[in-house]
Amino acid sequence: EEGNLPLHNAVSSAAHHQDAPQITAVVLGTFPEAVKITTDEGLLPLHLAAMSGFPAGIRTIFAHNFDTIYEQDVTEGMAPLDFAVDGHRLDVMGDNANETNGDTTSNTTHLSDNSFHDDTQQELAVIVPQQTSQKKSSHPGGSNNFEACIDILLMSIYFKKPVLTPRDETDESVRFLPLHATVTARPLNRTWKYLFELYGDKHHADIDDMGRTALHHLMLTSAAADDDETTIDMIKNLHEINSSAASQQDNDGFLPLHLALVASLNYDVVHAILDCNKCAVTVEVAYSPYTMVYQNMLPFAIACCSGCDLNTIYSLLRGYPAAVMDG
Repeated sequence: EEGNLPLHNAVSSAAHHQDAPQITAVVLGTFPEAVKITTDEGLLPLHLAAMSGFPAGIRTIFAHNFDTIYEQDVTEGMAPLDFAVDGHRLDVMGDNANETNGDTTSNTTHLSDNSFHDDTQQELAVIVPQQTSQKKSSHPGGSNNFEACIDILLMSIYFKKPVLTPRDETDESVRFLPLHATVTARPLNRTWKYLFELYGDKHHADIDDMGRTALHHLMLTSAAADDDETTIDMIKNLHEINSSAASQQDNDGFLPLHLALVASLNYDVVHAILDCNKCAVTVEVAYSPYTMVYQNMLPFAIACCSGCDLNTIYSLLRGYPAAVMDG
């Protein structure tokens, strides 16, 4: 009646049934094409697994199809990562309410405070477990399950392949870099804010194998984005927790400002990154065998070569007039 396939029901019931992983595997083995079929509300199995806090279901789905990790729902443009984060937030809210008030009611009473669309509210009313004294047995792991979902989705997006055990430190080829992954994922703004709070304190100084901070990665991924306001908010947030990031050159000699100019980002974004380190206008790209095109170039010269807008070029020139004399 609700347009659900057996797979939809299996991943949605994960919070309530201990056999859900085995059921999901059997159903997918029988009808693997189901991973691409939506419910009447436009939700894919991966959306439902994420909002259910079902990491085993996500891993099983990835064994059959990875591409749906990027798919958004038709109503609010929510990707699986957004659903997992909203589920985590609601689960934590329910736990906190119970600890404070001894409340035994469902955490769906908090849904009116969020910007979910009505259909998603109805889904969560069924899927998010009730906050009762039996919570641990009906939803083993609680918010830890949602956090495991978030970790898997984040790092899989970042590495562009299924990463089933993101915190496995024995696998040196897959480092756990949640802030890098979040700026790469470009989630909804509320998802960014939540993940920033979740991971920011512990991972603010992380650098990848290229010597790049999350701020560097934000510059690399912002060219494809059409929301400068969110990008600027992300720049400010990252600067708050790591004020030195705007001054760090990666292994190829690039500051975040250099990368923003290579990508010809809009003036407002460039201005925001300049606010983090006004001295960056005087810094050349350091020598590297991989950056022959830009080596020893100042930001002004990079902006001219990359076709940045005139406001950006004039701003860089005003910040460092001597750049026009650079040979």
